[in-house]
Amino acid sequence: TENALLAMGVASESIIRIPWGPQPLEGEDRIGVSGVVRERWGIPRDKRVVLYPRALEPHYDPLVFVEALSTLTENYPDVCAVVVESGSSVAAVKEAVSQAGLEDTVRWVSTLATSEFHALVEESTMVVVTPQTDGTSVSVMEAMVLGTPVVTSHTSGSAEWVMDGITGWSFPVGSSEGLYSAMARCLDASNAEISSITDRAKRLVDFRAGWSRSAEILSKALKAL
Repeated sequence: TENALLAMGVASESIIRIPWGPQPLEGEDRIGVSGVVRERWGIPRDKRVVLYPRALEPHYDPLVFVEALSTLTENYPDVCAVVVESGSSVAAVKEAVSQAGLEDTVRWVSTLATSEFHALVEESTMVVVTPQTDGTSVSVMEAMVLGTPVVTSHTSGSAEWVMDGITGWSFPVGSSEGLYSAMARCLDASNAEISSITDRAKRLVDFRAGWSRSAEILSKALKAL
């Protein structure tokens, strides 16, 4: 958006760029203990959790996730997917899960309170989002701050934050093969590689984002008026 404005002749000093979320996480009363998180949502202890946190809407392309998950479970049987049961496409996604024979692989959770969501993110091996186009995802940035690897479709909104192999993994929009490959690369990564990527992701978000930083920038601009 900023580049489009500049291309149309808007003066750069007239553009105020406000970094998106996440909310400060300090002092949250999260569930905390791994066993409690898994017990609450029926997640087997021996499974690696792939969390799909976005609402099930056509815009977010959840069916491409189901398609890629079907291939993933064939090669990584220790994977369990957790999907938030929210959005206009819940019935269509459940039908796709059934047709793919993934009923035992997918765990459904209702929309969660913030602290519960963060606890689930921390318990996950990765967070996966698949939008066709999107702005900056607060869910993605929360995962980055919490130290959970992110796999995302390569959109203008995600590209600013998730750089493939540097701060996460990305894949072409709408490509189930690309999504499978990205998730597999994350699952195959060594602990050292995961730590390096999640450390860089957290450092980037801490440095460039946050609601308090946004408020400071906006307040300063308003006072100048």
